[in-house]
Amino acid sequence: MSQAIPKVTCARMVAQVVQDMVLAKEIPLKRQRKMSSQTRLWNPFEKEEELKISIIEYIDRLGDYLHVSGSCFILALIYIDRITQKAQVRLSQLSIHRLFTTSILLAMKYHDDIKIEDPAYIATVVGIPQTELKILEVAFMSMINFELYVRPSKFRQYCEFLVLSQTPEMHWNEEKEFRIQMKKKMISMGLCSC
Repeated sequence: MSQAIPKVTCARMVAQVVQDMVLAKEIPLKRQRKMSSQTRLWNPFEKEEELKISIIEYIDRLGDYLHVSGSCFILALIYIDRITQKAQVRLSQLSIHRLFTTSILLAMKYHDDIKIEDPAYIATVVGIPQTELKILEVAFMSMINFELYVRPSKFRQYCEFLVLSQTPEMHWNEEKEFRIQMKKKMISMGLCSC
């Protein structure tokens, strides 16, 4: 699907967009911790403590150690967008690593048709126990109504958005203004409800 964009480039572009999505939607951690357990939505992907590795470094690591195509990184982004819309799963620094891990594994299995021969290796790479990975995959699939198919036109929209998000020729003076414009573009393309 994304043969024109190398895997490393796809991974880096997706990582930047995922980080921006988290920053745009995240409730500050201090406020999250003050919320009572009754007002916080249950999120099976959320951990108690923030990981020490940034989402960009984490996605780079997945690109380095998993045998996955560039298309899978884009599909993972689409799946994350789906779960935040369909199941209202909140993106945060506490959940994004596990959400991205689950979405990339599902993309590998569905799109690249990869049968994971060594689940222990995958668990080591992603830093999540095998049994927990299975639970997260089932929860994710259930929350998106088992809809892994992505129309080619939707896939192309995401590819175009990723390329646009990296285009320096837009000549914005401030990075903040550029990111605001990109979020507006993403919304207008129907890519997210950020």
